[in-house]
Amino acid sequence: MIWMLLVGVGIEISGVVWDTIYHEKYGYDELFFIPPAHYMDLVGAPLLFITALLLKRQGKIPSWPLYGIMLGAVLQTIGWVWDNVGYHLRGIEPSPLAPPHLALNLGLLAMLLCTIAAFIGRAVRRAKAKSNPKLSA
Repeated sequence: MIWMLLVGVGIEISGVVWDTIYHEKYGYDELFFIPPAHYMDLVGAPLLFITALLLKRQGKIPSWPLYGIMLGAVLQTIGWVWDNVGYHLRGIEPSPLAPPHLALNLGLLAMLLCTIAAFIGRAVRRAKAKSNPKLSA
């Protein structure tokens, strides 16, 4: 289950790279109201949110990285809606430092760093469990 975090982050990073290349090549493309690369965010963020929620229920990973992943997914979804509804549907391509792009990038950064922290937290819990085996009666 924890590996789904890597899949979600991979989808997110692929979407950012594709979006950057797409906008560098085409700028604002009037063929699509919402650029195709933006749909990668719409897949990755909910995948990460749901995976973090399920991992939280299992209790095998410290809670704070999972909350950070969920917060990043919500922030990125807000940025996605803000960027696409507020700008792209009206035919405007905002600058890379526009508020919706900052929300998208901060959400991705939070999800990436908290995914790394989740893997480290899981490794630490496993190491503690191996060094302190429970005595059986």
